[in-house]
Amino acid sequence: MATIAQTPDTTTVLDEPVVSEETLLVGTVTMADLRQQHQAPRALRDGEFVATLACSAPGAPSHVLGRRAGGRAYDRVALAYTSGGRTQQRVWALEADRGAQAHYRLLEDTGTRGGFAVAG
Repeated sequence: MATIAQTPDTTTVLDEPVVSEETLLVGTVTMADLRQQHQAPRALRDGEFVATLACSAPGAPSHVLGRRAGGRAYDRVALAYTSGGRTQQRVWALEADRGAQAHYRLLEDTGTRGGFAVAG
């Protein structure tokens, strides 16, 4: 099996295995086959937005669905979680509201070693 890195403009083969006629399997994959594996998200309802929660941790950013309060996106988003038996909290502050999308920057994370806060 080859490892391939692909962007809309280029395809790069990162490593190529030895392929012989005996090991090569050919098949046809249609766009319908691919689409069926990935469900499109539902359309946003009135007053809903996608909040992008920026974070420097691996796997970031996170995306959550928000509901506008009085026509506005939330000023802050807080997430409580448990780590090492202790309840921790991450707080994001609204950085930009672009209608269907709102972007938040990480303001505080009590679970980070020693805790940290960013001056706002």
